Amino acid sequence: MYVGKVEPVEIPKSGGKTRRNTSGYIWWITESKWDNDLGYTKDNRITIGKEVPGRPGWIYPNNNFFKLFGDKLASEKQLPVRGEFSVLLNYGAYAALHAAAEKIGCLEVLRQTFPDVCERIFSIALHSIDAENSVAQDYSNWIFWNYCGISKNYSDSEVSALYKDIGSRHESMLDFMRLFREAYFKAVPDSERGVLAFDSTNQNTSSCGISLAEFGHAKLNENLPDINTALFVDEKTSIPLYYEHFYGSLLDKTETPTTLSKAKELGFQKLFLMMDRGYMSREALNALKKDNKFAVMCPSNLVFVRELIAANRQEIKDRENHYIPSENIYGIHVPGVEYDGEQYDAYVFYDGVRAQEERESIHNRLNFWQADVMNRKRYSEALRRRYAPYLNVVKTETKDSEGRNFSVKVNHDKVQEYIDDAGYFVILSNAGLPADRMIEIARMRDRGEKAFRRLKYHFGLTKTYTHSTATYHGKMFIAFVALIIVESFRYFAKEILKSKTSMTTKTLLAELRKYQIRYTKNGKWEPQYAMTASQKRIFKLLDRNSREVTSAVHKIHLRVQNARV
Repeated sequence: MYVGKVEPVEIPKSGGKTRRNTSGYIWWITESKWDNDLGYTKDNRITIGKEVPGRPGWIYPNNNFFKLFGDKLASEKQLPVRGEFSVLLNYGAYAALHAAAEKIGCLEVLRQTFPDVCERIFSIALHSIDAENSVAQDYSNWIFWNYCGISKNYSDSEVSALYKDIGSRHESMLDFMRLFREAYFKAVPDSERGVLAFDSTNQNTSSCGISLAEFGHAKLNENLPDINTALFVDEKTSIPLYYEHFYGSLLDKTETPTTLSKAKELGFQKLFLMMDRGYMSREALNALKKDNKFAVMCPSNLVFVRELIAANRQEIKDRENHYIPSENIYGIHVPGVEYDGEQYDAYVFYDGVRAQEERESIHNRLNFWQADVMNRKRYSEALRRRYAPYLNVVKTETKDSEGRNFSVKVNHDKVQEYIDDAGYFVILSNAGLPADRMIEIARMRDRGEKAFRRLKYHFGLTKTYTHSTATYHGKMFIAFVALIIVESFRYFAKEILKSKTSMTTKTLLAELRKYQIRYTKNGKWEPQYAMTASQKRIFKLLDRNSREVTSAVHKIHLRVQNARV
């Protein structure tokens, strides 16, 4: 009988083979032989558990698993016991991320807004960062080997209950964002004069219990409902300051005025927002220009964009007086450009590297489409639209020698237009900045994209597996806290991260994980080894020295039951 999702275990790699049924249950087979009378293979299959979603080779074990493999596994590796901790715990990652959270002001705000569960929130956020997933079932297994500031190991059901509890505290989550904004501006010099990247993304969900889940414009189309998330990220630090979820069926630019209004109520006023092409709309610009400075990338198919490029193409292309050396690009500021009855600053840029990539892409697509269309035999309107405007597909009265009832010609004039415009792009703004400053801001915008990638892929939140609106909100709030913590850590440790291309967040946390603590016979905790030079360098950037870290270890009150020390 399947006994529940307690701690995932890895399927043994020898002694038998596995088979998965349609419901995700895993069978263990050690003998298979052909039965002549029955006419099929008979085996001694026995179910050993259920697969862990997203983790190939891992299962939630049942009683049969421990009957078959318990003694063997226990002799090879100490098995986690639910509710207990190992006598040897990884500590360095906790100490460093805790220091980063304190330094940026996040931890104090968490204590103010969620005083009864702030340590548990931090521990789950730490799990998302260190283990690189947010699967509740994996939390109790991870916490067995890692110190994270709490004295009790929580099961997955208790983690889910915490998500639901936090998600029902709507005002507390808003208070956290309001107070963290204030703390952040004090912690980061000149941050109030910086730029926030504003973007949104969506998650797929198979749940029917989340009110926000609706079919919309999914970035990863799995024919599932979506939930949209908008995010403000400081371009200087990559640290997120505000987020909001909205219905999956709503367009980003449609929701923008509402998002800005909600953010304003929390104190986000007089912002400078850098936005992508998807936000180019009358409603979005009207909402932005009221109290904020903004810059938005313009879609290339807009009439005024094509006119601006045509009017300035020869003026800026490869002209020394318009060259911006810091960004290796050519650009010009065009004030007083009219769009939708309003006057704005426009910026036309030419990027030679981007132009070459776009031209290659145009030719590659043209070659592919020519080969693809020649494999077709019958004309249709869908076929014509599919290859327009690159190719002109025209129906013919008679079939050619290959049996096609259409002709194909390259639309050279249209292809040439795309080639001529390759490398050019336009930004619209009300900030009145020079061209060199505007392109610097625009190219820093990818920090917002990186925050989303970390949220979705580092934390494993491309798809949500929660089954109620409150649980979803609680889980995503902790993910937001985790994103603040890890980006703060990266910001304070940027000196090391920039020193070598091989240095990443993952390698730094791996180095910190080597700093372990051991439970002693007198019930105290001590460092297993002295701090290395690399670890000292990381902690120095977080305003910690080895003496302070050791002192914190000695203050830990965590007793291990049945400890063999």
